[in-house]
Amino acid sequence: MVSWDLFNKEIGMYFSRCISHGAIAGIIAGIVFTFFLVMGGMLETLGSMINMPTKGGGLLVHAVMSIGSGIVFALVLDWLMHSWVSAILLGLLFGFAMWVGGPMTLLPYFASGVPLFAKWTMEGFKQNIPPLVGHLVYGLILGVTYYAFKRRNK
Repeated sequence: MVSWDLFNKEIGMYFSRCISHGAIAGIIAGIVFTFFLVMGGMLETLGSMINMPTKGGGLLVHAVMSIGSGIVFALVLDWLMHSWVSAILLGLLFGFAMWVGGPMTLLPYFASGVPLFAKWTMEGFKQNIPPLVGHLVYGLILGVTYYAFKRRNK
Protein backbone atom coordinates (compact mmCIF):
# COMPACT_ATOMS: atom_id res chain seq x y z
CA MET A 1 0.00 0.00 0.00
CA VAL A 2 1.36 3.40 -1.02
CA SER A 3 1.34 6.10 1.61
CA TRP A 4 -0.30 9.15 0.03
CA ASP A 5 1.32 11.43 2.59
CA LEU A 6 4.76 10.24 1.52
CA PHE A 7 3.78 10.56 -2.16
CA ASN A 8 2.51 14.12 -1.68
CA LYS A 9 5.64 15.03 0.28
CA GLU A 10 7.87 13.70 -2.52
CA ILE A 11 5.92 15.62 -5.18
CA GLY A 12 6.13 18.78 -3.09
CA MET A 13 9.88 18.37 -2.63
CA TYR A 14 10.32 17.76 -6.37
CA PHE A 15 8.47 20.95 -7.33
CA SER A 16 10.24 22.91 -4.62
CA ARG A 17 13.61 21.76 -5.97
CA CYS A 18 12.62 22.57 -9.55
CA ILE A 19 11.48 26.06 -8.59
CA SER A 20 14.48 26.92 -6.43
CA HIS A 21 17.08 25.45 -8.79
CA GLY A 22 15.37 26.99 -11.81
CA ALA A 23 15.31 30.41 -10.15
CA ILE A 24 18.99 30.24 -9.19
CA ALA A 25 20.02 28.97 -12.64
CA GLY A 26 17.92 31.77 -14.18
CA ILE A 27 19.71 34.36 -12.05
CA ILE A 28 23.15 33.03 -13.02
CA ALA A 29 22.29 32.88 -16.74
CA GLY A 30 20.62 36.30 -16.46
CA ILE A 31 23.77 37.87 -15.03
CA VAL A 32 25.73 36.68 -18.07
CA PHE A 33 22.96 37.81 -20.44
CA THR A 34 23.08 41.30 -18.89
CA PHE A 35 26.40 41.76 -20.70
CA PHE A 36 24.63 41.33 -24.06
CA LEU A 37 21.86 43.73 -23.05
CA VAL A 38 24.32 46.43 -21.99
CA MET A 39 26.47 46.01 -25.11
CA GLY A 40 23.39 46.17 -27.34
CA GLY A 41 21.87 49.15 -25.54
CA MET A 42 18.68 47.19 -24.89
CA LEU A 43 18.11 47.95 -21.20
CA GLU A 44 16.03 51.06 -21.87
CA THR A 45 13.93 49.15 -24.41
CA LEU A 46 13.20 46.45 -21.84
CA GLY A 47 12.34 49.12 -19.27
CA SER A 48 9.85 50.70 -21.64
CA MET A 49 7.76 47.53 -21.34
CA ILE A 50 6.77 48.76 -17.86
CA ASN A 51 6.78 52.49 -18.75
CA MET A 52 10.22 52.85 -17.16
CA PRO A 53 12.57 53.40 -20.14
CA THR A 54 15.69 53.56 -17.97
CA LYS A 55 18.56 51.19 -17.30
CA GLY A 56 17.10 50.48 -13.87
CA GLY A 57 13.72 49.65 -15.38
CA GLY A 58 15.39 47.40 -17.92
CA LEU A 59 17.35 45.59 -15.23
CA LEU A 60 14.16 45.08 -13.23
CA VAL A 61 12.32 43.57 -16.21
CA HIS A 62 15.37 41.48 -17.09
CA ALA A 63 15.75 40.13 -13.54
CA VAL A 64 12.09 39.15 -13.27
CA MET A 65 12.13 37.51 -16.70
CA SER A 66 15.40 35.67 -16.00
CA ILE A 67 14.06 34.19 -12.78
CA GLY A 68 10.66 33.37 -14.28
CA SER A 69 12.23 31.79 -17.35
CA GLY A 70 14.51 29.68 -15.19
CA ILE A 71 11.52 28.39 -13.22
CA VAL A 72 9.52 27.63 -16.38
CA PHE A 73 12.55 25.86 -17.87
CA ALA A 74 12.88 23.68 -14.78
CA LEU A 75 9.19 22.83 -14.43
CA VAL A 76 8.66 22.06 -18.13
CA LEU A 77 11.93 20.41 -19.15
CA ASP A 78 13.35 18.78 -16.00
CA TRP A 79 11.92 15.38 -16.87
CA LEU A 80 13.71 15.40 -20.25
CA MET A 81 17.14 16.19 -18.81
CA HIS A 82 19.17 13.02 -18.28
CA SER A 83 22.68 14.02 -19.38
CA TRP A 84 24.93 16.99 -20.02
CA VAL A 85 24.15 16.71 -23.73
CA SER A 86 20.40 16.88 -23.13
CA ALA A 87 20.91 19.83 -20.75
CA ILE A 88 22.89 21.71 -23.42
CA LEU A 89 20.43 20.92 -26.22
CA LEU A 90 17.36 21.76 -24.15
CA GLY A 91 19.01 24.98 -22.96
CA LEU A 92 19.81 26.04 -26.53
CA LEU A 93 16.29 25.15 -27.67
CA PHE A 94 14.80 27.12 -24.77
CA GLY A 95 17.03 30.12 -25.56
CA PHE A 96 15.92 29.99 -29.20
CA ALA A 97 12.26 29.84 -28.15
CA MET A 98 12.80 32.84 -25.87
CA TRP A 99 14.33 34.76 -28.79
CA VAL A 100 11.35 33.95 -31.03
CA GLY A 101 8.89 34.91 -28.31
CA GLY A 102 10.88 37.91 -27.07
CA PRO A 103 12.73 40.20 -29.48
CA MET A 104 11.07 38.75 -32.57
CA THR A 105 7.48 38.90 -31.33
CA LEU A 106 6.49 40.33 -27.94
CA LEU A 107 9.20 42.89 -27.11
CA PRO A 108 8.50 45.18 -30.09
CA TYR A 109 4.78 45.03 -29.32
CA PHE A 110 5.04 45.80 -25.60
CA ALA A 111 7.93 48.26 -25.87
CA SER A 112 6.75 50.41 -28.77
CA GLY A 113 3.39 49.18 -30.01
CA VAL A 114 4.74 47.55 -33.17
CA PRO A 115 2.24 44.94 -34.43
CA LEU A 116 2.90 41.35 -33.41
CA PHE A 117 5.05 39.43 -35.90
CA ALA A 118 6.18 42.68 -37.59
CA LYS A 119 9.81 41.62 -37.04
CA TRP A 120 9.23 38.34 -38.86
CA THR A 121 10.93 39.61 -42.00
CA MET A 122 14.44 39.16 -43.35
CA GLU A 123 15.29 42.69 -42.16
CA GLY A 124 13.86 41.98 -38.70
CA PHE A 125 15.81 38.74 -38.56
CA LYS A 126 19.06 40.51 -39.47
CA GLN A 127 18.45 43.17 -36.81
CA ASN A 128 17.91 40.49 -34.19
CA ILE A 129 21.01 38.34 -34.72
CA PRO A 130 22.82 39.81 -31.67
CA PRO A 131 19.83 39.11 -29.38
CA LEU A 132 19.72 35.57 -30.82
CA VAL A 133 23.32 35.00 -29.73
CA GLY A 134 22.53 36.40 -26.28
CA HIS A 135 19.47 34.19 -25.88
CA LEU A 136 21.38 31.10 -27.00
CA VAL A 137 24.11 31.85 -24.45
CA TYR A 138 21.43 32.42 -21.79
CA GLY A 139 19.81 29.07 -22.62
CA LEU A 140 23.13 27.24 -22.68
CA ILE A 141 24.14 28.57 -19.26
CA LEU A 142 20.63 27.97 -17.89
CA GLY A 143 20.63 24.33 -19.03
CA VAL A 144 24.13 23.55 -17.79
CA THR A 145 23.65 25.32 -14.45
CA TYR A 146 20.28 23.71 -13.82
CA TYR A 147 21.62 20.25 -14.65
CA ALA A 148 24.58 20.79 -12.31
CA PHE A 149 22.11 21.45 -9.48
CA LYS A 150 20.02 18.46 -10.50
CA ARG A 151 23.03 16.10 -10.49
CA ARG A 152 24.19 17.43 -7.14
CA ASN A 153 20.87 16.48 -5.54
CA LYS A 154 20.66 12.91 -6.84
